[in-house]
Amino acid sequence: MMRKALVRKGFALAILMAFVIAMVGGCCDACKKNVDEAKMYADQAAASAAKADSAARNAEMAAADAKASADKAEAAADRAEAAAAKAEACLMKKMRK
Repeated sequence: MMRKALVRKGFALAILMAFVIAMVGGCCDACKKNVDEAKMYADQAAASAAKADSAARNAEMAAADAKASADKAEAAADRAEAAAAKAEACLMKKMRK
């Protein structure tokens, strides 16, 4: 009698283990799919972050170039103003003579 109960218990345990293995086996494929999908999204996020970083660097370089150009334009305007002042001074000198 005890032996029959152990056999039944063992049989039930074997069925339960088979069910668990089947569930885990099926779950592993789904889990692998989800892990692969998550990895893909993480890779896309990393690529997007790299692109954003590159765009920020390009924007910084463009801003630096624009500032340099603005500084050059300001210096040229100052030189033009100085040349105009000299020309005006020369003209005034000639008019006095």
